Amino acid sequence: MPVIVYEHAGGFPDTGRGISTTGGFVYRGSAIPELVGHYVFGDWSQSFAAPGGKLFVAAPGDGDAWEFVLDRQLDLFVLSFGEDIDGELYILTTENNAPQGETGQVWKIVSGN
Repeated sequence: MPVIVYEHAGGFPDTGRGISTTGGFVYRGSAIPELVGHYVFGDWSQSFAAPGGKLFVAAPGDGDAWEFVLDRQLDLFVLSFGEDIDGELYILTTENNAPQGETGQVWKIVSGN
């Protein structure tokens, strides 16, 4: 059974968080100690028409369920995640909703403190 679930965008009323879950990683780096053991993932967008991806962080909760601890709106489409040899995480984004153009970017996830 899934450990975390969220509603699909586009419902009536639209209460969803996105269109397509983009898998991520359990954080195992050392640069952001408060994130160790948390699952970092995203959603491609909330719309096909405009970039509106999401960055999520989930933590183990009570029982088998995990809880959202971060739900950050990104004005970009979220394509993928990566992890370096040190366990630090990266997010791949674009401004286009199709594989075209030159707007792709790779962002390193860092502490907001």
